[in-house]
Parts: sequence; C-alpha cells; structure tokens
Amino acid sequence: MVLNFAGNLAKPNAVNVTFFNAPNYIASVDDTQEVFAQRFAEILASVDLDTLVVDSFSLVDKVWEKTILNSSLSALCGISRLTIREAMEQPGMAEIIEQVIEESVQVAKAEDIRFGDNFIKLCMRYLRKAGNHFPSLAVDMMKNQQTEIEHFNGQFVKYGRKHYVRTPLNLLFTNLVQAHTKKGATLEEPEPLALAGMFAVKGTGAIKEASAGGHYVGVDIGSYYTKISVIDEAGEVVYRELLRTLNRDKNALYGALEDIKGRYDVAGVCASGYGREHFPAADTTKTEVSCAAFAIDSLYLGRKNIVDIGAEDIKLIRAGDGGKVEEFYMNNKCAAGTGAFITEVAERAEIDLRNMSELAGRSEAMKELNSFCTVFAKTEIMGWIFEEMPVEDIAKGIYLSVANRIYKIRMEAGLPIYLVGGVIAYHPYFKTILSERFGQEVIIPDQPQFIVSLGAALFARKHAHQQQATVGPDTNEQKERA
Repeated sequence: MVLNFAGNLAKPNAVNVTFFNAPNYIASVDDTQEVFAQRFAEILASVDLDTLVVDSFSLVDKVWEKTILNSSLSALCGISRLTIREAMEQPGMAEIIEQVIEESVQVAKAEDIRFGDNFIKLCMRYLRKAGNHFPSLAVDMMKNQQTEIEHFNGQFVKYGRKHYVRTPLNLLFTNLVQAHTKKGATLEEPEPLALAGMFAVKGTGAIKEASAGGHYVGVDIGSYYTKISVIDEAGEVVYRELLRTLNRDKNALYGALEDIKGRYDVAGVCASGYGREHFPAADTTKTEVSCAAFAIDSLYLGRKNIVDIGAEDIKLIRAGDGGKVEEFYMNNKCAAGTGAFITEVAERAEIDLRNMSELAGRSEAMKELNSFCTVFAKTEIMGWIFEEMPVEDIAKGIYLSVANRIYKIRMEAGLPIYLVGGVIAYHPYFKTILSERFGQEVIIPDQPQFIVSLGAALFARKHAHQQQATVGPDTNEQKERA
C-alpha cells in the first residue's frame, strides 16, 4: 500500500491531518487477493481516505514514486530541523530537493522504472502541497531513534552502485543520517557532486589550474559512461568530467565540450570508445586499445601488459616503447568477467557492491565460480547460498573467477602489469587478487577510469602538432590575415 496523507498526533486517539493528496493505492502482492483489497479500500473511503485498488505491477511504480518523494526531503528536514512546508518555501532548499529527485529518477530508469516527462515537476508540485509537519524520518532523528534511511536514500545508493550510476546526494544524506543515529560513526567520503541529468564530476582527483597555451581534449565514449580529460601543452591534466553515455539528453556531451572550450583554449579533440565514430566534434579518433597503451606509456616507460576491465568487455594489451600496441585480446562477445557480470552475480548473492571488496578481503577461501555464463553463474551462486557459504567467501569466489579468466589469457611473463578501467574504482580488491594470481604486484595508475580519455587527449595533442607541422608558419600567417 502507498499512503498519500500525513498528520500529527494531537492527543491520544486523535490525529490532525495536515494534508491528503488523494488517492492512496493498494494492491494484492500477487494479484490473488483483489477482492480483499477492494473491501479494504472501501472501508478507508468510508472515512474520506479515498483509496484506489491497482494491480501489483502498478503498485511497484507507485512505491518507487513515493520512495523518491520521501528520499527527496526526509533526511534534509531531519538535518535542518525544517518542516516540509518550511523546506519547500526556501529556494535554496527546494533546489537541493529537486536535484535529489532528478538523481533518483536516473536510478529508477536504470532499473527500467519509467515516469512521464513531467514527473519531476509533478513531484515538486506534490511537495509544495505538503503540510507544515516533519516527515517520520525527521521525527525519528529528533528522538535519536533508528531511522528508515536505508530504505529511502540508501536504496538509491544501492541501485546506483549496481548500475554504475553516481548518487552523490543520496549517499551524502544516507551517511549524515547514519552518523547522527550511530553517534560517532565514520562518514564515507562523499562522491563528487554530480550535475542533475549530466552526472558531470568536476574536480575528480588532482586537477591543476589552467595554464597558458593550447589545451587538448580526450573523449572516451564507453557503453555506460563517457569520460573526458583535458591536458595542457605539457601533458598535465587540468580537467576531468564524467557523463552518462545513455542519456536522453543527447546534447549533454556537446554542452560539456562547449563548457570546456569556454574555459580553455582548445587546440584539438580526439574521440575514443564505442561511440567515437558518432562524435563529429572530434578532430581525430583512436581505438580505446591504442589510447590505453599511449596513456600508460606517458606515465610508465618500457614494455608492459595492460588489463582494462570495463562494464561490458575485457581488454588485455601488450604495449611496447612509445605506447605502440604489439598485441591485444578483447573479450566482447560475452559479459563474463566484466563489470556487468560482477554486478549481476553479486546482486543474486545479495552482496552490496560498496562492501564487496572489503568482504572478499576477509575470506581465506579459494573456491571460485566455475560458470562464466552469467545465467549459469547465478544458478551456481544460488547453490552456494543454499549451502550457507559465508558471504565473504562468495564475494571472493566471484573475484577469483574473473581473475582466473584473465590469468588464462596469454600474457607475456616478466613484464609489469597495469590495471585500468572503471570497474577498479568499485572493486579495488582486484589489485590484491590479481597480484597473488600473477605472482607480482599489479599497478593501478591514478584515476584508472580516465586512462583511455587521457590517451585520447595525448593523441589530440599529437594530431594537432602534426597538422601544425604540415600547414607550416607561412600558411598560418595567411589564415590570420584572412
């Protein structure tokens, strides 16, 4: 059931209803008790609490809608000690509330929950009608009681991790409320603030001040995220940005590029990744294999092996001096061993991705998944659960299966191994388990998720210099005169 009314306890057996945005919704979980649901709805309607009977699928959508509404301001009211009406009447607070809603809607879309085009506006209209009362979570905070934050903002963080959707505002509110109720609990480091709809992460890592001279942009258009790196003439990174690739706003990437051009004197753009051929703003394009090798070579000299674990593929690259690709292997026909595989199998085991590396690190077991097919791996995981295998051993078993799959791929011995890709940001335990498997320390460069975009930026600089050498100074002077 989803309730859309609220109030305050005036005295024993008397409630002052502060608002009612009719109707309420009720359904039978498996659609077998519709008659009982209808009777229940009639009883509520008889005392002016209009309630509508819906099917179980429709109720799921209503649950998501109500959870988004609750998550948008419950924690905010508890922390600020503002009632819902007071929070909505302050422009600054209302803007935060709207951004939490937008962030949560992106998570819902990843779970295939779809809302209408005006959903966010309708949410804000709904909340502006709310009464001058505190949400129940805020009341719990004031009484120093356990809250339901894990079922509000915490759920959006959980589903966001599952789909690699950043949820910085939901994470921030979850941590703040947990710290308040646990008295001295350590806060997780908040993720960088994301712009609603764009998921732009600015200031990721050590970003230096803009320097004089030309700047070069590398764009890595991946299956889940688009990564952007900007370097100066010396090859130093001055800016990074992260965008969701699958976004209805097709202009988000071009908007980000225009913003970058407004900040820096852009002399060249190189695109890489799956979508590189569909990015006309690029001056040149390069494969992600070439970009990864070129970027790592700019950081570490000599011949090397590079392992790039992405959301939907694995790449093993042997690179020589100068970043030249000598040989590479790409697993892109099956999700086995990729970020998507880890996410789906971990979900079946009910393992929170935020804690997966830490759990695996506590295990001494060496049992791995034998199935590389995601469907069969899920079945195997269920067998482990029925055998009551500890969750720590399950987490490690998932990592072992991926590590052993990588290990079986031919790789030249004796060369240093560098681990890159977005998966590493969420699963740092791979460094430990792969180091043990290969018998040598695996190196993770700074900001591994942006390595390909860094390589693309370096190629943009190289291409611009080659064009400059071809054109020559006389032609440049003629262009300037024209």
